Amino acid sequence: MFNNLQLSLIQSTIPIEEENEIVNNLINGESEKVLQSEIGKYILTTPVSPEAEAKLNGKDIPGYISIQANQYINDFSGDKEEAEFNILCLAISCLNATIQNSFTGPLVEIKLKELIPFSEDIDEKDITKSILKDLSVDAEEIFHLMPNPIYILLAVSLLNYLEETNTSLITFSWWNARCLFLQQRMLENFSGTLNEKIINNMNKVLDIIPDMTDNLYTRYYIEFGIIYHFYGKDQQAYELFKKGQEKSNFKWEVTGALGKRTKFQQENIPQLVIMAESDATKDEVEIDDNVSEMSSATSFVVKDKLSEGDAEKKTTKPETLDLNDEVLLESIAFEKTDDAKKDPSKQDNLRTIDQCLLLAFCLNVKNTNPSHGITNEQMFPYVSRVLANPNNWMVHTMGLLLRSRLESSKSRTVERGVLQLQALVDQIVCLDSTAGERLEYFYSIIIPPKWELERELADRFVKLGVVLTALEIYQRLEMWEQVIACYQASEQNDKAEALVREQLEKEPESPKFWCLLGQIKNDPEYYQKAWDLSGEHYAKAMRSLGAYYYKQLDYAKSVDAYKKALKINPLFEGSWFILGCASMNIEDWDTSIEAWSRVISLDNEHGEAWNNLASVYSKKKEKRKAWKAFQEALKHKFDSPRIWMNFLYSSIDIGEFNAAIKAMKQIVNNLYQKDPKNAVDIEILEIVINSVRRDIKDCNGNPIDSDKVEDLLETITSKVANNIEIFKICASYWLWKKDYRKALDYQLKAYRITLHDPNLLNDSTIFENTVTLAIELVEDYQNFGSQNLENGEPVMRDWIYQSKMILRTLVGRTKSVYEGTMHHDMLRDKLKEIQTIERESR
Repeated sequence: MFNNLQLSLIQSTIPIEEENEIVNNLINGESEKVLQSEIGKYILTTPVSPEAEAKLNGKDIPGYISIQANQYINDFSGDKEEAEFNILCLAISCLNATIQNSFTGPLVEIKLKELIPFSEDIDEKDITKSILKDLSVDAEEIFHLMPNPIYILLAVSLLNYLEETNTSLITFSWWNARCLFLQQRMLENFSGTLNEKIINNMNKVLDIIPDMTDNLYTRYYIEFGIIYHFYGKDQQAYELFKKGQEKSNFKWEVTGALGKRTKFQQENIPQLVIMAESDATKDEVEIDDNVSEMSSATSFVVKDKLSEGDAEKKTTKPETLDLNDEVLLESIAFEKTDDAKKDPSKQDNLRTIDQCLLLAFCLNVKNTNPSHGITNEQMFPYVSRVLANPNNWMVHTMGLLLRSRLESSKSRTVERGVLQLQALVDQIVCLDSTAGERLEYFYSIIIPPKWELERELADRFVKLGVVLTALEIYQRLEMWEQVIACYQASEQNDKAEALVREQLEKEPESPKFWCLLGQIKNDPEYYQKAWDLSGEHYAKAMRSLGAYYYKQLDYAKSVDAYKKALKINPLFEGSWFILGCASMNIEDWDTSIEAWSRVISLDNEHGEAWNNLASVYSKKKEKRKAWKAFQEALKHKFDSPRIWMNFLYSSIDIGEFNAAIKAMKQIVNNLYQKDPKNAVDIEILEIVINSVRRDIKDCNGNPIDSDKVEDLLETITSKVANNIEIFKICASYWLWKKDYRKALDYQLKAYRITLHDPNLLNDSTIFENTVTLAIELVEDYQNFGSQNLENGEPVMRDWIYQSKMILRTLVGRTKSVYEGTMHHDMLRDKLKEIQTIERESR
């Protein structure tokens, strides 16, 4: 029985056969009714023992809830599973109240002391401080002006109790993950502790509920993917979103279609568009006959079944502002086509869960691409496809938020973007849609809390230059770091300092404000004081101190500070990065390896971290590990000549010659236009060619691929036209290949470079080198010119004539300066030798 009810709660769907008042209230968004129900009054408002009252007087809410819930289980007349289910429902009502007050609206108005019977002698501000402290994890704080934080603490406490009693409820892990993720989203920064718990709980879900319906699977994969997305694990997120798409049988693709964007556009041009289609055979909710204790006769109220009437089913939607631009159309006007399946303007409505999938994929596009106009253009079709059908209030809100963000970078849309964001902030208190609708898909999107939306709005105002309006928002939200940033940007450091000192008068032992003072004064003593006042738990103090010492080039102290900070909260990728840099500077290779490995574990696509890890392995003479790390670096920074250069040296070092050839070619292609002098490493090229000529095998026992060598030489010589050494190396290779015509051609090119050197007559060294090249060239003409090619033709039929002209030209050009010198005489002697050969050959 309770399995059915639990799954209906996960899907926000009311079961028909198993009426349950609490479940109905939760799904309809009537959290107040559950909080004020019999179980709510028993556990929350009626202390069951002097011990429970003592916990309340000590402001120990988790302790109080544990005693109350335990007594409820003992006193409950039914079986334990039903009692546990009721406690889970109470926890869900607290979660819903948290979501309504901070994310979605409409607000839940029950006050703190109406909910929990604290003594009138206890100041409500002190209770709130205690609540915020209980919600802090890894020294990361909850937003201090969060409305009614008691609700999320009650949810955490109730679920903790169920976990401690080893509950058998099949959806417990799922709800626990939801609760902890909600708590994480309200913290100022990531928490390693919460991250681990959330992932562990989500992983347990499939073990506990192995056979879910496709709709449940889809929700699960979207939620799990969103968690990974939040923590910056984009590849894992994408893979989960793809699994969700498969379970939903949702078909979509990014394609092109002809259309117009402006009112004055004459011709249709290609536009990006999403062509998407939901599975029309699926309802938003399915029955799972495989879960134990589920009756095959059980059915659910089906919400949002895909049908022709879907577009008219819901009459309300969030305020959606028109663009009203004199040039741009409200949306792209696509060219009409007879094939309805190919017409973007004739697409059917999507299931709401599929809209959530599209928004999830859209977020993945943002996180896995650079922040620029092209990425925005890629994201717009996803958002437009979702906004075409306002199926659900919060899903539509998420679409509008993403559109607002995308429009903030364009001059013609930035105004609508800001006004739309303001409208989204204001809608939380409005009553245009029910709480049930707003909660239904909350966990399948990632809408920010109200204060984050307001901060985003203020950030937009700053970018537009409306700093005073932004400052008012920051001050109202008591976001002092942003207020200080505004003052500092306008060179009002005195105001910034006065503000912080004013706050310190109110909270003299606040690590946060001592840290801010350190930031303003650039004084490490304040960071240290913040650390000491926190009992060495305020990680930000050590992060700030580490950054200060790094800028002062005191790398040893920087390493020490970052180690302390990261021991408390290890999810700060930037801190691991700086620790890696600092430890490399003091040659603490073990710490550096740990730091770069942690950066990579947090962001597996961080090319610079892979490169630095490889460099450290190189320093430790762990050459194979270094080479593999350079390979990984190039996967994520393929166009970096510097990393290709590192990879080249590493490849040569371990004898991976074919990889070295690939690297050299890539460096030439990427670097030649910017830095032609360093585009070709002559020494490395010579090593590769000599290895080929000597038939030296690579580290795997394989011969060097001569086709790749020749392709490399062709690439180099197609770009480099004035390097003697390169042409000499090419000549040596083709001589080895016995392609004498090519070899002589490259030797001639090398000689001509020095022959036309403007300093030939001014620099005796250049002259002597030119003589050496000329004589070597003529001698090779002598040795190979008369030999036959495979087709029977001589390599150079007129080699005598060419030799004579080379020597005559050089003798004549340099006679006025170098006649009588040893090298000039060598030229004359060689010329006489060729003339003798010429006479004898007649």
